[in-house]
Amino acid sequence: MIWFSALVALVLLVIRYAKHRESVPGLILLGVAAGYLPWLAFMNRTVFQFYSIAFLPWMVLALVFTLKSWLQSKPTQKRQKAERQLALFFALATAVSVYFYAIWSGLQVPYWFWYSHMWLPSWI
Repeated sequence: MIWFSALVALVLLVIRYAKHRESVPGLILLGVAAGYLPWLAFMNRTVFQFYSIAFLPWMVLALVFTLKSWLQSKPTQKRQKAERQLALFFALATAVSVYFYAIWSGLQVPYWFWYSHMWLPSWI
């Protein structure tokens, strides 16, 4: 959930940077590009998931910056509702992370349990 939300945040940062040329979104985008773009030179090789660890911190920064900007853009009277929505997002992200922990940590699990985690066809 964090990864896909961060992808949405990256798109929003690109739009924000294109409109306003702010330095913080630009630096976050530069960090992502510096970690990701070199791998495009190796398109004919297998590139494994763990290579994404190089730009994962920048993805999290993009998500946090976008969420912070979204929260700060809310008027004072609507801020509590926005904070509850953020709390729900973080609770859901935590729940999904707990659900996937056994797979991420390499524990032995039954096939049905493993298969229930394969949400996208490309994950199998």
